[in-house]
Amino acid sequence: MHPGYYIYIGSAFGAGGLSSRLHRHMRKTKKKHWHVDQVTMSKSKQIEGIGVSIEKKNEYQIASILSSIKNIIPIYGVDNSDCSLCQSHFFLTG
Repeated sequence: MHPGYYIYIGSAFGAGGLSSRLHRHMRKTKKKHWHVDQVTMSKSKQIEGIGVSIEKKNEYQIASILSSIKNIIPIYGVDNSDCSLCQSHFFLTG
């Protein structure tokens, strides 16, 4: 993986909600379930998360906005297999 900051856009409408999902992604030891687990289980030095609560599943809109920003690079094929509208839900920046 390239050095920098990575941005992952996903929803958390399952059991436990946003808090549960963020705690899971922060753990290094877990069963691989989502594509992003490859990153969070890697040799990354630090993992931090920011949760934003929304009323409906619209991560494709956020991913679309991020894709249009000059210094944010989409990482194709990572964690967007359930979204036919986006090329990526995972991004690299500075």
